[in-house]
Amino acid sequence: MSKMRGQIGAAMEAGTLIRLTRTFEEGEVRGYVLDLGAEWFVLALVSDRINFDGFECFRIEDTLTVEADPRVDFVEAALSARSDSKPVRSPVSAASLPELLSSANRAFPLVTFHKEALEPDLCQVGKVVGFADGEVWLHEIDPDAAWEDEAFPHLLTDITRVNFGGGYEEALNLVGGPAPAIDPQIGAPRGVDETPPFGTIH
Repeated sequence: MSKMRGQIGAAMEAGTLIRLTRTFEEGEVRGYVLDLGAEWFVLALVSDRINFDGFECFRIEDTLTVEADPRVDFVEAALSARSDSKPVRSPVSAASLPELLSSANRAFPLVTFHKEALEPDLCQVGKVVGFADGEVWLHEIDPDAAWEDEAFPHLLTDITRVNFGGGYEEALNLVGGPAPAIDPQIGAPRGVDETPPFGTIH
């Protein structure tokens, strides 16, 4: 993993548009590396339509290849023509997964995460409400933009990808609106009715 981390770090330092492949995805992902932690990194995602579409965060251990995008001149010319500017810095911290989720939760209306090894075709979207016992508790919004009545726990070790700031999250937020209050009798993390070990997220 140290070799791959070095390649990702070099791309971040140089501001290089990269293409990468991953264990859980067919095809390639394109973007700019904005932050790099010990296990995770943040990518400003460039979609197949050649526009910035939020941010994706990946585990280094799941990354198979990283290379400079050979179509960089075309991609950057198209982004410039659209006045679609690359983010100057990462809006979140990749220092750890809890910090990544917490900082994304503060900066964006909704956070999406994936457990690709267990549920390759599913994702969870919502607001982080706390952490406890190696789990993150998420107040979830469903694909029809309806909020659940309670928060649900997910093991941090199961999470393989995190997204936020993209078109899908924007659409859900526009239709679903802000998260409603959770009934503390059914929505509080188990054993952490007041303050989870990492702090309650607001």
